[in-house]
Amino acid sequence: SPGSTKSRLIFDGTVEISWFLPKRGVENKFANPIAFLNLRGDAFQHLKQLNFIQLVSNKIFLILWSDNMQDHEIEPMREMYARSGSKIVCLLPSLTQETKKIIQSCPNSKGDSQHVFVLGKGNWAADILSLSRLVNLHSQDPTEKVSSLSEHINQGNHGIEVDCNELYFKETEVEIDLYTRPLLLDSDKYDTKALRHIKDTHLRLQGKPWEDWTKHYAESYRLKRWQKREGCLEEYRSQLRSQMNDCRDAQIGILDNINNMKFLYEILKLCRFSFVKPFYSELFWNKLQLSLDMICGKHLPSLYEEHNVISNLKNIRGHLQSNPSSPYAHLTRDQLKAEFYKSARNLSKSSLGMEHVIRELSQVYEAYSAASVEQKHSLDQKMPICLDKLPIFAANFLLQGYPLEILDGDVSHVPTVWLSKVLEHLRLIIGNKLIYIVSILGIQSSGKSTLLNTMFGLHFAVSAGRCTKGIFMQMIPVSPDQTSYFGYDYLVILDTEGLRAPEFDSDISRFHDNELATFAIGLSHLTIININGENPNDLEDILQITVNAFLRMNLTWIRPRCIFVHQNVTSVGCEEKLGPIRNALISKLNEMTEEAAKHEGMYYKYFADLIQFNPEDDVFYFPGLYLGTPPMAPINVQYSLESAKLKSIILKMFIQFPEMKSKKISAFAANIQQLWKAILHENFIFHFKNIQEVNAQRELDYVLTEWYYGYSQMVYEWQIETFANLSNTTDITTTIHDLEKSIQRLCAGTFQDEQSRIIHDFFEVSEKAQICGQWESRTKDYFEESRLGLQKEVIIKCRTEYNLISNQSKLSKKIGEIERSLVVKVKEFLKTINSSQNFDTSSINSTFEVFWRQCLKSLNVQQPEIKQCNIPADLYDYFNSSSWFTSAPSRFFDRLRNWNAYIKIGKNRYTFYRRHVKIQSDHGLQNDFYSSLSDALNACNNEFLDYSGKEVYWKIFDYLINISLERKRFISQLPRTAGYNKNYFGQLSRLISAKIDSINEEERYGRNIRIQFTDHFKRDQMFYHCCRAIPDLIHLQDSYIKVYSIQTQLSDLREKYFQTFDKFIKVSISEKACSEHLSDIVLDGMRRYLVSILNKLAVDMFLYDNQEIVRSKGTIQLAMLKGFIANNRGFSKYLNYIRNP
Repeated sequence: SPGSTKSRLIFDGTVEISWFLPKRGVENKFANPIAFLNLRGDAFQHLKQLNFIQLVSNKIFLILWSDNMQDHEIEPMREMYARSGSKIVCLLPSLTQETKKIIQSCPNSKGDSQHVFVLGKGNWAADILSLSRLVNLHSQDPTEKVSSLSEHINQGNHGIEVDCNELYFKETEVEIDLYTRPLLLDSDKYDTKALRHIKDTHLRLQGKPWEDWTKHYAESYRLKRWQKREGCLEEYRSQLRSQMNDCRDAQIGILDNINNMKFLYEILKLCRFSFVKPFYSELFWNKLQLSLDMICGKHLPSLYEEHNVISNLKNIRGHLQSNPSSPYAHLTRDQLKAEFYKSARNLSKSSLGMEHVIRELSQVYEAYSAASVEQKHSLDQKMPICLDKLPIFAANFLLQGYPLEILDGDVSHVPTVWLSKVLEHLRLIIGNKLIYIVSILGIQSSGKSTLLNTMFGLHFAVSAGRCTKGIFMQMIPVSPDQTSYFGYDYLVILDTEGLRAPEFDSDISRFHDNELATFAIGLSHLTIININGENPNDLEDILQITVNAFLRMNLTWIRPRCIFVHQNVTSVGCEEKLGPIRNALISKLNEMTEEAAKHEGMYYKYFADLIQFNPEDDVFYFPGLYLGTPPMAPINVQYSLESAKLKSIILKMFIQFPEMKSKKISAFAANIQQLWKAILHENFIFHFKNIQEVNAQRELDYVLTEWYYGYSQMVYEWQIETFANLSNTTDITTTIHDLEKSIQRLCAGTFQDEQSRIIHDFFEVSEKAQICGQWESRTKDYFEESRLGLQKEVIIKCRTEYNLISNQSKLSKKIGEIERSLVVKVKEFLKTINSSQNFDTSSINSTFEVFWRQCLKSLNVQQPEIKQCNIPADLYDYFNSSSWFTSAPSRFFDRLRNWNAYIKIGKNRYTFYRRHVKIQSDHGLQNDFYSSLSDALNACNNEFLDYSGKEVYWKIFDYLINISLERKRFISQLPRTAGYNKNYFGQLSRLISAKIDSINEEERYGRNIRIQFTDHFKRDQMFYHCCRAIPDLIHLQDSYIKVYSIQTQLSDLREKYFQTFDKFIKVSISEKACSEHLSDIVLDGMRRYLVSILNKLAVDMFLYDNQEIVRSKGTIQLAMLKGFIANNRGFSKYLNYIRNP
């Protein structure tokens, strides 16, 4: 066989076996399954092996390569013919008379052409064809009996030791069977339909609770579904945390009923036995894996066949129309696509392997880690193993050579809690060793896992279609005497799932592939870019996105290395033929890297600045794996040789490139956490196929933002003019109806033409029309939603404004009535007051409160609703939709989403960063100058700078002041009576943008120095000054509300009238008291004076006119009584007088 040597130091006497299995539907060399046994070396020197082959074989091909046979060879040959002469076919280079006599002298020999075959010298192709026909002829002989190898081996009459028959092995097998029998699922119970629910039945923790938890966890970073009107960001995140806790509680509930989950319970018992009997651990898991493979292998082929049928038909309607008997003939293209995705899901659900068992254990541990103390105590009593030991088991599992899942491919999530604990225990077991990490990326079914298995002797799953889902790692120890030479203790291999999987929707697949590629490259020292064939276009797109992701996530310090491996490429002339393709690829990657770096405010020109790559030395060409058509094609030896060559280069990479530094296990664990969090924060770049799409999206966003700003600015100006005219309006119904028609005519006129122009220019005649075509329907929807939204908003504002003006007029008319009522109320109140009464303030307050309620009741003026403006939330809206901010780095959106802190951000001093400015000088400026400049600007001093630096510092400081003055000037010019409008943020942002653009366009000055502010600076300045403007806009809106608020005006009137009422009361009471006191004094004097005069006068009068009456007291009384009776003409009054004088 290829690769063998004449000395046969290792394989001499080895019996090896190979099978031929005919494939259905194609022409096969052999009609029936055949097992071929080959004895290496001289058969007559290995008689035990020869006897075994005679015992188990139906036909024996004996090759006699020498014409001159020795006596010691003839005797064993005769014995061989005596035992199985009818089975033997003798192959000879030539048939001499001597050889013919020897064969004929053997007992049971047959000398016909079917038992003696002469090989033609120099014509191997004809010989192989003749031998194939001969083998096929014998295999179809109906007299031949099908033999069983296992039966012959178990008979034990061949003189060869069989390990499974040894006593120690039988005892081991009994013990292993004792532990694993409860785990071995009965394959007869699972048909194709039942197999789809096998995970839901036995591995429930990785089902819906885990899937929902990962969605909530990713949403807590990306916040795709968060709507600011639903509440503040912290409330939303709190809600997500609550939902995540509910998912964990559901998992804990499943664990709490562990007695109803026999399979999982036995898995946990087996984990405990692995600690008790570590010698048997590998045997335990191998037997379990074989059991799972038997269950899935029984039904998966039919599912794969069904999936392949749908896959081949999902885009070929013509084939369906020509085959009406097909079960899918009645389906439309969309229905067929849905069936395809359904079939892919069924395949995923029906696949069950060791990776799913370990994933279930990871969820058991993560759920246990999230449980409360009481829940942990309850679980500890029910579990057959302490769940805290599961990471220790997984670490040992990894060291035994089994793959460990890093990224869950079904839900696209990294279980960081589980992984960090596993790697921590791994570090405790073997120490904090140095590791060298190698990953591989490639399109689905491009031979990634096969290449890793060939190079490093691993056991990653391989087959046509999707085998690996997610990312798996395996560890290969380096011989202790070689660690100092290579520079690391372990080689860590990361195998990734195939990219561009057809079973995923294109948008989902694109996001998933970009995310996975960025994660795999970011974790590795070296990434193998595996390309099936000559064309690297698919992986070129992914590399562009990966480079841009590193820039946006600020992970440029990672600097991994990559190599390109082209498989299925002939080595003859491939360097010359593929050289131009390779150069074009590198040129395009360099161009895209420079463009992406420029947009992110960084200064990288080459792809190799971020991902190290040498196009001359880092490109390898592999032939096809097979010689011929699988499944029976032999392995291509050249493939193995190229694999060995590449393996040697990979292992010596640290020696060749000293700048590459190995990582410790602890650093690797930290990198997983850091990189995965950075990827979760990134919510923009992974949605795109390549940088061309990214740029096209940015350009479209800019055009739409400009259109929306012009549209909203026009509506704003129309609104201001309309508000000015509303004060003279009397018929609200007619007015609002006319307003609706007016705004509809406005929007349907001027900007309808503008929309048509944008659609035509961008989606029909633009160079990027082919790229942007996918967004055309979404853009049209955006136009319509924006138009209707602004129309609705302005109509509501007009109604509110009219109601405010109308109520203001009504209130003015009522104020005069209130003042007149106030005067009347004061007079009425004064009548009730006695001058001697001690009147207090509380009486005045209570009296006025009654009066004021009566006034309000008589007003009958209702306050129209003034919608409260959430100005920070409106600013978030603007940032989230503006072209300046939609593609901002994730670190910017961390600040953006926390819109409750905008005011606080505006109060802080602006922070200047290195990425904000690019300074061009004839003398050149070093990087340390930029850091000194940032320190100086942020510290508001210039002690860090040299002379030229001071000049630049003062110039930049002057620019910052001018931009701040631009904001203050804008705020001061806002109309105070119109209130707040969210369009102000767009106006302010454009003023700042125009100011920065004018600065960038200035000519050189001073020492031939030119300052260029970057897009980062422009975006941060817009954000900062808009935040600074929020308090001013809040004050503007408060003033507007105060002007038109009925409650505010009535509150002011109440204070005014209460003060008037109080003043009137107090003044009136004071004046009355003074007049009464003065009256008492005057009247008392007058009374005394008049009494003194009148008494004397009365006496004189009486004495002079009525001398008879005043003679005595009795005559006076008599005269008075006579006069009283005479004047009143009634005796009854007299009686009253007598009784009560």
